[in-house]
Amino acid sequence: MGKDIFTFLNNLNVPYDNNVTERAVRPAKTKQKVTGLFRTFLSAEAYAAIHSIVTAQKQTISLFP
Repeated sequence: MGKDIFTFLNNLNVPYDNNVTERAVRPAKTKQKVTGLFRTFLSAEAYAAIHSIVTAQKQTISLFP
């Protein structure tokens, strides 16, 4: 584990913080706090799918290779 902590020093493509990840998770966590839960598994899957698409578009990842 210790050798991976400073990967960002050797690889400039690795960010030195995880702010992007935290921002990506924030909407789902906020929804969980506000509503307390997803009422059905299907609605949780739909929310996750839509959120994944939006996140991919923000990162300019092509959804159709």
